[in-house]
Amino acid sequence: IVLDCIASLKINKQKIIFYGETDRVTLKITEQTIESSLAIEPFKDVCPNDLAIIIYSSGTTAEPKGIQHSLSNYILNGRAFIQITELNNSHRFYNILPMHYNAGFYNLLLLPCLAKASVVIGKAFSAASIFDFWNIVERYNITVLWLVPSIMSMLMKLDRRSDVERQCSKNTVGFCFVG
Repeated sequence: IVLDCIASLKINKQKIIFYGETDRVTLKITEQTIESSLAIEPFKDVCPNDLAIIIYSSGTTAEPKGIQHSLSNYILNGRAFIQITELNNSHRFYNILPMHYNAGFYNLLLLPCLAKASVVIGKAFSAASIFDFWNIVERYNITVLWLVPSIMSMLMKLDRRSDVERQCSKNTVGFCFVG
């Protein structure tokens, strides 16, 4: 689910319809399309020790640097986290963190993918979004939050409405990771 996106996508058994700002594109799905897409092997030449990503540190403890992670390092770490937390396909994450940042990419895209969970991708968090935060959590049945301390602090200080208590008492959010 992508919030506030100009485009929309509708899928049924025979076609995919993409609605843009001014255009409508229909892609027909046929047996031949499905068979040809199954022949694609995107990870055929990928090895576990291949470089998956370079995350750049901010340099809080030393000089900023690029930290290299292998594919197996990233995937095995994610699987271990999922096993410990018991995250699964019944969970829905709310991604409001930048995806160029490890928390937005790894914690809120890769981990849900590994857990076969779903993700609601919202607008990047801002001071103005505090007041609609819990409405979105409720509307999309968010069960997992991953926040940075500054966002958690702002939510705790500024949002003291009764619907926050109602949301928390409904036990919709089962996990809130901060860090």
